[in-house]
Amino acid sequence: MTSRKKLRRARRHTLGLLDEAATALDREESALAHKLLGRAVEQGFMNPRVHVEAAALWFEMGRREVAEAAVRRALELAPGFPLALEQAASMGLTVELPAQAEPPAAEALAPTSPPVRTERSAAFAAATVLGELQRDGVAVIERFLTHGEAAALAPRGADDPAWLSWRALASPVGTLGRGVLRPAALEWLEAAHAELFACAREAGHALATALRAPLAYPSVCPSAPAHVERIVWLGSRDGAGYPRRRDLGDRACLSLRGLVCSGPGPVEVVLHDLRPGKPRQRASLVPPGAAALFACRERPVAVAGVLGLQPTEWELRASGDSWSALLFDWTDVRGG
Repeated sequence: MTSRKKLRRARRHTLGLLDEAATALDREESALAHKLLGRAVEQGFMNPRVHVEAAALWFEMGRREVAEAAVRRALELAPGFPLALEQAASMGLTVELPAQAEPPAAEALAPTSPPVRTERSAAFAAATVLGELQRDGVAVIERFLTHGEAAALAPRGADDPAWLSWRALASPVGTLGRGVLRPAALEWLEAAHAELFACAREAGHALATALRAPLAYPSVCPSAPAHVERIVWLGSRDGAGYPRRRDLGDRACLSLRGLVCSGPGPVEVVLHDLRPGKPRQRASLVPPGAAALFACRERPVAVAGVLGLQPTEWELRASGDSWSALLFDWTDVRGG
């Protein structure tokens, strides 16, 4: 893992390139300034401030198209970033991003009906979860299932009558099964799903507010469209995992998935940052009976004190011999 000292050194070098570019521009050495700016944004590609400062210099040089692209990239990384919006205005650039709007009032985010909350998520707090999502991309809710509920899910096999459909998934090791439960096969599942969605909705609102993107998600999870299976069961034996993937969707869609581990062993949710250079990944352990909310498309990350979004892929790994889990898909749920 990259040390803090190396990160600070890289940051100083990037800022030094911007200073060198400004000096070169003062000396009317435009070609050198352009080259230095290109190196700066390449090194600081996740830092919106670097893109904004580079845009200002490019605009001064008369390279408007490059400057506009840099400002737009800054706003992609950090929607609503004040310096980026100021730079866009000074360039006469119109940016149609929801992040320009003021955050919605608290009453606009209030659910139309009280969310379902029980002892399952009594310890859940959206503010705390936002910090966990920034740190790991995963927030774990302990003791979400009772022992009886976990036991009802863990031993299910391919011939169980509760399945609407079941199939084996390819795995380089062990065996992995994927099943869709019949409606009302488990009387408690609908209530558990509603409660976990209520938690995801609160977390989504907290994240949208922090990003200055005014999105109000529905208080009740809508019915799934034909291409989405809202809840699937996954069962692993002999170390099989669920392969790495990234969910699709734009930034108005809820970028969180839910998972409930039913055992007998824990499962790891692993997030992979999609950025050039050295691969980076984070693994969070979800024990039997616990639930997790995790970033399935983009995770929040602060760069130079500015909150933005880092594209990610995710996978599930076995932490022991076998595990089973319910996987929830809300990637079609849009905020308005």
